[in-house]
Amino acid sequence: MLRVYGLRGRTRSIAWCRGKTSDWASEQEAGRHAQVLADLRLLSKTARAVRRCLPWKDRFVEAEISDGHVNLPRFARSIVVDQEH
Repeated sequence: MLRVYGLRGRTRSIAWCRGKTSDWASEQEAGRHAQVLADLRLLSKTARAVRRCLPWKDRFVEAEISDGHVNLPRFARSIVVDQEH
């Protein structure tokens, strides 16, 4: 359902979360709409602060860390999670 690509540094990590079923071929060639993903969480045991970027809406949203996880908002295609350690 979700692919996660990440970069981890000493003080910051970035995770790009992408829906498995939405890509350029499925949307452009097959004419399918991007699937809306909801009720997903990303494991984040060491993060002190987190913000989420919705690149298709060009906006950042602050995030709460709960039980070692970041709750992701509803999104289509992809979301970027910026974590400060």
